[in-house]
Amino acid sequence: MTNSNISKAKNAIIYARVSTEEQVDNFSLNTQVELCENEARKQNYKVIKIFREEGRSAKTISGRPTLLELIQFCNKNRKKVNAVFIYRIDRLSRNAFDYWTIKNKLLSFGVQVVSTAEPIGTSPVEVFMESTFASMAQMDNAIRGERAHNGMKARLLAGYCNSSAPLGYIKQNKLAEKDPKTFHLVKLAWDLFASGMLSINEIVDILNEKGLRTKYNQAIKCRTLYKLFSNKFYMGVLVSKANNLEAKGQHIPMVSRRQFFQVQELIHWKDHNKIAEATRIQNNIDFPYKRNLLCGKCGAHLTASWSKGRHTRVPYYRCARGCTGKSVNARLIHKLMDEIAASTSISSTDTFKLTHMFKKYKKDITEDVRSKLLGISGKMTLLNNEKQLTVRRNLDGVFSDEIYKEQIELIDKQLALLTEERRKITLYKTDSNKINREFEILTESFPLTFKMAHPAQRKALIEFCYPEGFVWDYQGSLIRSSDNTRQKNEEMYALVLQVFLDIIDSQLLPTSISREEYLSP
Repeated sequence: MTNSNISKAKNAIIYARVSTEEQVDNFSLNTQVELCENEARKQNYKVIKIFREEGRSAKTISGRPTLLELIQFCNKNRKKVNAVFIYRIDRLSRNAFDYWTIKNKLLSFGVQVVSTAEPIGTSPVEVFMESTFASMAQMDNAIRGERAHNGMKARLLAGYCNSSAPLGYIKQNKLAEKDPKTFHLVKLAWDLFASGMLSINEIVDILNEKGLRTKYNQAIKCRTLYKLFSNKFYMGVLVSKANNLEAKGQHIPMVSRRQFFQVQELIHWKDHNKIAEATRIQNNIDFPYKRNLLCGKCGAHLTASWSKGRHTRVPYYRCARGCTGKSVNARLIHKLMDEIAASTSISSTDTFKLTHMFKKYKKDITEDVRSKLLGISGKMTLLNNEKQLTVRRNLDGVFSDEIYKEQIELIDKQLALLTEERRKITLYKTDSNKINREFEILTESFPLTFKMAHPAQRKALIEFCYPEGFVWDYQGSLIRSSDNTRQKNEEMYALVLQVFLDIIDSQLLPTSISREEYLSP
């Protein structure tokens, strides 16, 4: 726009904006205002008001209170404001559609938009250039967004937490580390919930009594714990919903995978306020198939209890609704389940998925082993160097013989501990082939797996192969239910994989260190 024909001063306002990442000299508010004032003076405009917006993105119009205030000001002062001076088009908006929306709104108030760095006006060439500059601003913003997205994805895959650390951790040097004030209390919450001895409300009361507070200094509530228990961060896994990715984090896990999925099972199946009762039912070795049995009369789940006879107690299953007075001896049900398991096999689809999960698990373990061995080697190198330095100081007379002896004994003790730790980890690593063979046997022979599992694990295996459950027909037979609404989910696959790993550990011990001992924080 040229102003050679303007004879009298007109009123103008200035709009300057920077986002948080744009706090540099070329974009600073003072620089923008100064350039706009100089341009207004050249074009014979009088600046009557300056609007400064700091720390606001120009991706959208919403969330920019100063811009909205500017539009309202122009609306109230029609014919009193003739132009809005901006440093560049991207100061007004980085979205081409939003830019033209704002400009047309201001034009309806009789206010022109003037850029100090770009030629915009009413001629065909100027309108074309203005459209080009608005589109370039949008493209630049899109490229920045893509780079930021790729950068966050790369950080996630490298094991760095992009968001704030959850309760129990603090972020230091871009890494999540244990919060010495809250870590042990959050771990206590996991342990109490997994034990099943207390209700969720009782756990909340204990945590509040011990002084645990959220990051906003609020008291712990039930919903706080349920949100916490669903976060895979605590078992060492980072999750990105935007990228649909999971990655192993570099932080120290608070709980093992086993404990995490144990808690998920309790949350998924049971009444949140009756955790103690839920666990007793879930892991009751006397009646492991409660959730898998349905009444043949009304379709309700069968419940179970012990009945006191003349000489001994007898276990029975019966309809939870009491639609029939008949009950069935639990030993008969268990015998029928054993017969069903003897003729059951894991489908090829399920075997493929379990094998894929197992390989991923092995990969994680291999990386842990490699990382631990490198760490131990580094510590042993430092201790050996310190040992040589101690010898040199004793020869130079810096250390007396008594101090020298104490220092050498201390270093040798630390070296012995590291050597034993390395031996255990190396032993676990050498059992890799055995673990692979055991896993193949378990997936190929379900009857063998079922026989080796304890009652609580058998329940998980039966529920995995027959998620729809069985119907007791009161005629001495178990019939597969026709209910197709109950399908396999990720928790079931994870539980079965955990059963396989537990069985493998029981077969390999004591020739290798247990996974819990190896993976414990």
